[in-house]
Amino acid sequence: MTATQLITDSFVSLAAFAGLLLAIAALRRPGRADPLTGRFVFGLSVVAVLMGARVVGWNTHWHLFDALYLIAAALIPLATLIVVEGLLRRHAPLALKLAALVGAVGLGATAILPPAWVEPGLGWALALFQVAGFVAVGALVVLRDRSALSSAENRTVDRLALSLILIVPLTLTDYGFAAMPVRLSGIAILFLCWLALTVGRGQVSHRDAVASFTAIAAGAVLSGLAIGWVADLSWTAIAQAIAIVLATMLVVLVFNETRGMRREDRRASLLRQIAYGDTGDVRRFLRDLQRHTMVEGGLLLEEGELGDVDPDVLRRVFEHSPVCRPEDAGAQGDPAAAEQLHWLFEKYGATHILLVQKAPLTLLVLNLPTLAASPGLQIEVRAVQRMASLIADREAAA
Repeated sequence: MTATQLITDSFVSLAAFAGLLLAIAALRRPGRADPLTGRFVFGLSVVAVLMGARVVGWNTHWHLFDALYLIAAALIPLATLIVVEGLLRRHAPLALKLAALVGAVGLGATAILPPAWVEPGLGWALALFQVAGFVAVGALVVLRDRSALSSAENRTVDRLALSLILIVPLTLTDYGFAAMPVRLSGIAILFLCWLALTVGRGQVSHRDAVASFTAIAAGAVLSGLAIGWVADLSWTAIAQAIAIVLATMLVVLVFNETRGMRREDRRASLLRQIAYGDTGDVRRFLRDLQRHTMVEGGLLLEEGELGDVDPDVLRRVFEHSPVCRPEDAGAQGDPAAAEQLHWLFEKYGATHILLVQKAPLTLLVLNLPTLAASPGLQIEVRAVQRMASLIADREAAA
């Protein structure tokens, strides 16, 4: 392995390792503890060990990491089969499971032997074992009974099949059977990580996934060619530059998906607080709600704390608009109401004022700049107001 190839292979593998860690962290976030997620995390963890161990082994030549890489590589077909069994909700044929287990134990046991005793035959055996495992898993996926699964489950299985189309050929580049300037399995792994993160969100169709990957790959190719032309690189160096750019783009894509999932979790936690909070008393409900980071610091104002503001004027305003923002103040058609609303917004530095109760007038003042431009979160603020108002009305009726 040349120095440039070592750098390129290490970079692509480290990018895949980073993408795997991001995907594992996203899948293990609170609220996703189920058997299928556990199987998928196990499979990704095996691949992460493989990627991390081989990078350290390449750069340190420590036999311990070479052995760890070999054990993880031998476990790949078994881990894939475990994931597919969970996806299909069916046991794989016993012969296939035994073959995956025996192969994993047999090939993994060679890790204790000196490399000179097992190479180059071990590389061939490991490559054939992995490809055979992927082909067998692909057959289970293609021949499955689609009617036994829901549309969401079928979509998830199809995503796995989509990644296998890329994983199978790119896996062969890891074993040096062709004069490839870079090992490309890390690219397929990053694509798998992205698919795993998008499938549950229902945002990306199969066609969108293929189109997105094609666009990213085309961008990486054009970038690599431009770099090669400017730097006057050889075709080998250009191919390595393309692989580096593509791996970088994919790991950024995975990172952005995990950020999006965290944002959705924060929004869902607010909804959970609304759905499961204490609804016996409006003040307890709002006090519990204020512990949420999105509405932290909210101020509850009762009629006697409004100062010179005319409660009757504000009651008319909030009767038509229970949630007011600064831009709503001038749209009331009532100069006195607009003036009083402007005064409230300026005094408390508020972005939202919510009606909690009409008599006595009770308002909730919030400063939520992160919600100001988000239509989805605006609806959640409206849900907070509606729930608080319903609780207050129930208390008044009692």
